[in-house]
Amino acid sequence: MNKSVSTCLMITLSCLPFASQGDEDTNITPYQVSKYQQQTQKKNDAFLFSTQSAETWGLTETDWTRYMEIKSGQWGVWAPDLDPVELLGANARSETEAIRYAELWSKQFREHVNRLQWFDRIRRQTYRRLYPDDQVIEKEHMQFFEQQLQEDTMSYKKFLYGDRLQYFVSSRQTNENLLKNIIGQIETRPELFLDIYITDAANETAIQTWAEAHSIPLALVQKGLITLNFDKGLLSKFSQSKKANQLFLSRQKELYVVNESEFE
Repeated sequence: MNKSVSTCLMITLSCLPFASQGDEDTNITPYQVSKYQQQTQKKNDAFLFSTQSAETWGLTETDWTRYMEIKSGQWGVWAPDLDPVELLGANARSETEAIRYAELWSKQFREHVNRLQWFDRIRRQTYRRLYPDDQVIEKEHMQFFEQQLQEDTMSYKKFLYGDRLQYFVSSRQTNENLLKNIIGQIETRPELFLDIYITDAANETAIQTWAEAHSIPLALVQKGLITLNFDKGLLSKFSQSKKANQLFLSRQKELYVVNESEFE
């Protein structure tokens, strides 16, 4: 038994109505002492649980107490799946308080996504090492995480520094709206880069002609934010699709399919 619990028991027992010797009718029984001990232990366990839970979510004990109060009311029925930070944010009493919870949620979400991506990279490398010839199952794993990445990351437009969009395009079937929106992302997001691959370019003149015809910003090319490249069969290694416009996200030596609708 730890020191704090022992102290609580001593205080509790000292307050019990012990009778003097000979007053048999009011003597405290061993059962009553045991009951007080159990009640005290439960109180200490509940306090320890709330403290640990608050720390897990980056909250104070006051935050956690308010969260439990809100959850026990209508919000516990309306939105039982909200995490503590979201629930507190939705019930913030001021804009300052809402911003504090929003910042806390954003940091935790970013950490969550980064940890998932880190583990998935290790998982995929391990799977390839253990089963180097099992290409079909590996492809299914890749498709599953590509979907998760689009749902968890791309829908929030969360890019990390060093991310590269890789756009494969036919010079004869360029999606003008898609290209314009992708370049718009490069112009406004310093952490993002763009590699354009002209799938049917015969020579450098063909690439330059295509770039001029589609107003590729020369300044971004000179800064290295946009590169213009030959395909050299690279697309066939990434995809079996025959689409003229295909977009991927390259992150930390891993490649993910990007839904074009995210940029249209």
